[in-house]
Amino acid sequence: MQAADLFCVMVQELQRGLDKLAVRLVPWQPPDSGASSTEAVKVEDMMVLVDSLLENTCTGDDQKLFDVLSLSGVYPRMNEVYTRLGEMTTAMRNVRDVLDLGTVQYTAAECIHCMC
Repeated sequence: MQAADLFCVMVQELQRGLDKLAVRLVPWQPPDSGASSTEAVKVEDMMVLVDSLLENTCTGDDQKLFDVLSLSGVYPRMNEVYTRLGEMTTAMRNVRDVLDLGTVQYTAAECIHCMC
């Protein structure tokens, strides 16, 4: 096998590997192989695929579920969120009682109008 043929085979194998990785990392997106086995594989297509994978699977700090480092921290954080929700519900009920708003749901603008 010549060097050029070997290079083409390796690039095609790389494209297949990237396609498999894309299906695994972003299964909600339909597989979009830029080339079939008979078409020429373009390096540009592979670069676009890698950029897309990086964009859709970003693991930065802003993507963490409940801002925890591991799965074991999710349940305590969910409990904390639920506790805060209960506190806020109680506070809203108390404000409604103090302002004599009854049980009717008011918008924020209506609540401010009642206070003035």
